[in-house]
Amino acid sequence: MESAAQMDAALSFRDAKPADKAHVLAIVSAAFGFPPESDRWHHIEQMFALPGHYWRLAELQGLPVAALCVAVSRLRVGEGYLVKADVGEVAVQPEYQGKGIGTALMKDTIRWMRGQGFDFSRLGGLVRFYSRFGYEPFVRRYVEFYLRPSIGAGASTAKPSYLLESREPQIFPLDPKEWTRCQEMSKKSISWRVGALLEARAEQPSGQCLVYREGGAPLAWAQLVEHAL
Repeated sequence: MESAAQMDAALSFRDAKPADKAHVLAIVSAAFGFPPESDRWHHIEQMFALPGHYWRLAELQGLPVAALCVAVSRLRVGEGYLVKADVGEVAVQPEYQGKGIGTALMKDTIRWMRGQGFDFSRLGGLVRFYSRFGYEPFVRRYVEFYLRPSIGAGASTAKPSYLLESREPQIFPLDPKEWTRCQEMSKKSISWRVGALLEARAEQPSGQCLVYREGGAPLAWAQLVEHAL
């Protein structure tokens, strides 16, 4: 059995190349337990080719065994902007988990991000794991709506009466052909706010998206994300 020192000496880190896509897909799908050709598999495949997405690999004796993605975006602040690096899809091949490889990859990636000159980094994950790298919980802005009586988990809670009204349905799943129109609506409504993305997202967001239409034209859209409480 290799010691921790031997493991560290055998590890190396590098940027992923286009030819590494199969390695990344194999590592992430095995770590998170989703099959090839599934929706999640295709989502990772699309992420690999997106502008502003950088994949980092940890190799053990030249064999890729761990991967993560750094998605870079610019956020408006007054007349300027800050560059944000979102870390995600941190994955280690199951047979190499628990050996400190994920920790080593995160430490190397933080050094890499600092060298790139990014202003700050964000991620979503377990506090007990990521706090060791200096990440701290932050409060997210949101408004919570009751969908059933007495169900609510946040301080910013609203109980609008219109949620109880019966209306003719005008809300439908997003048609991929409407994505450009939805981007235009988002740009007009929130692009001026502090923290808004300077560049529109090229990819259609994952998860369920709904569109409000009148006369066949989309007038509003929303992405739905489900969280277990």
